[in-house]
Amino acid sequence: MTRQQMFRLVLIPLFCLLFIQETLAGKEDKQESYYVTLAIQAIASNDFSTAYGYLNQALAENPKDPHAYVYMTIVMNNTNEYDKVDSYAIQALKYLGKDEKGYRDQCYISMYYAALDRRDTVKALSRLNEGLKSKPASPEEFYELRGHLLMSMDKYKEAKADFEKAISLTSESKTSYLGLSACEYQLENYEAALQAANKGLLYEYNEAALYMLRAQSLIKLNRKEETLKDLGSILYLKNDLTWFREIYGKVKSDESYQKMVPSLKIFSNRFPNEFIWPYALGYVYNCHQEKNKALEHYLHAYKIGVGNNDITNSIAQFALVNEDYDEAKNYLEISLAIDSTDETARYMYIATLMEERSMDQANSLIEDALKKNPKDPFLYYERASLKWSVRDFKGAKEDYLKAAELDTMGKRYYFWVAENARREGDNKTATIYFKHLIEDKDLTEIDTSRIYFAYLYLNQEEKALASLNRYMRETSEDACDMYYEVACFYSIKEDKKLALKYLEKAYEAGFRSMNHIGFDSDMDLIRDTPEFKALFAKYSDLGEAERKERKNIYDLGFTKMEDGIISRQDKTYVMYFVDEQAEFPGGMNALMEFINKNFKVPEDAEKKCIFQGKCANCCFF
Repeated sequence: MTRQQMFRLVLIPLFCLLFIQETLAGKEDKQESYYVTLAIQAIASNDFSTAYGYLNQALAENPKDPHAYVYMTIVMNNTNEYDKVDSYAIQALKYLGKDEKGYRDQCYISMYYAALDRRDTVKALSRLNEGLKSKPASPEEFYELRGHLLMSMDKYKEAKADFEKAISLTSESKTSYLGLSACEYQLENYEAALQAANKGLLYEYNEAALYMLRAQSLIKLNRKEETLKDLGSILYLKNDLTWFREIYGKVKSDESYQKMVPSLKIFSNRFPNEFIWPYALGYVYNCHQEKNKALEHYLHAYKIGVGNNDITNSIAQFALVNEDYDEAKNYLEISLAIDSTDETARYMYIATLMEERSMDQANSLIEDALKKNPKDPFLYYERASLKWSVRDFKGAKEDYLKAAELDTMGKRYYFWVAENARREGDNKTATIYFKHLIEDKDLTEIDTSRIYFAYLYLNQEEKALASLNRYMRETSEDACDMYYEVACFYSIKEDKKLALKYLEKAYEAGFRSMNHIGFDSDMDLIRDTPEFKALFAKYSDLGEAERKERKNIYDLGFTKMEDGIISRQDKTYVMYFVDEQAEFPGGMNALMEFINKNFKVPEDAEKKCIFQGKCANCCFF
């Protein structure tokens, strides 16, 4: 949800509520003018252009109408004219009566959001402080907003104090409990984070974010089994797999598999027209390397949710990881046909071309995209990845640096800057960025799977091994990917024995990116050994057999494009799910008629008057 959408969903209803409350309570000596009343109705309908016209007419009639100025701040915020918000708010504050606190509150809140949209957090904070000094009608709202702002500035202790203050003023605010739980989690007070999430759920049991924070806290408290019950709530409320993936990836085990699969099957049958349940089931199967079942359920979810790019991109990702490149491109083309601006699909398409070594085509797509959008950091990231794969480490380093410069989350590229500098022989740059990687707390969370490489390069072997063990213990990645990362670590460390050991573990766990292994420079140390060649040959043959088996599943349907239109293949295949639920012949009315004609009460029960709709002896004949 964009900030503008949030403004419309939260601030406008609040504003109308304030108006109604103050009017009913008799706190307003003035009535709204005719044009302001019309503007309120237009704002409630998100018709900001019409509202703007009415408010101008109101101000033409009365240049000192404070309510017109107040409502104008809402219109300006929702039409992205943030620079005009302050001037209207100042005029409103000038003419508003001292007892019109609700409207005064809204002036400060409007100025806060305008500053926030201009990314001026200092001014945004100042506006909230000014509002609190004015003795607002709803101080809890200001404390809550300031708490969220301080959280965004990583000032968790101050934010926590504001959320606690808001809760002390109104104990039923789910948003304050949500913020408090998030602060406690960031401060590593996991028991307190859990308690805050539980209290928030007492007041709002339909808030997915509270279930998410509770699950995260339980994981940190090593109570992973208890998180499983929250996963269904997260799926049901959010209707999205992002959070489910994050949590299940951290708690997956044989026991969680045994509990989760039957539960998801029940929900799939209960809600046959909702794609999220087979989608989640496919993800669980994929986590446990039951790839054919995973693919079947992904395809079923796609059938239900045609037009949902998250599903098509997930199928493409599944295909890419398993080197089903034609299928990956096919589904990505579907995603781009549905939404040509889908950046995830575009990046994955380029990545697929790179993995299948269609480098010229991948480079052409990147260069064309850069001409249209030269400030897109992810395009520089893709071009850097391409250069890295052909061992142009200097060029890759330059593009990673460019991506870091353009991206607000540029820290995420520091590892790759350092790694390519190392490979290029630029030890000075490598040392600087590897140090950044281990010294910055945010970076360790962004790229925890790579911290041990930084320690290794900086000759801190004990810390490198400790970091590696922590990664293996806490990672939410698939086991096969984790083992492959560990194999790369030991290959770079020049420990052939352990590198080969973990590479075999990766293969056994389902790693099948054989093309990637073929050009990954991390594998240079062991690539020419007889053991590596034997493993590579064995699992290449196995991977090819698995691909042929999956091809039959892909052919079950819904993947072909003709003239830009998605169409189902005309094939006969085994149905894993029914298209239509069972129904009594003639429908529900016929069923009720049948029951009325054939339902009989045993004579003994009727004589004893025990039949009251609950008779256990009633039967059909």
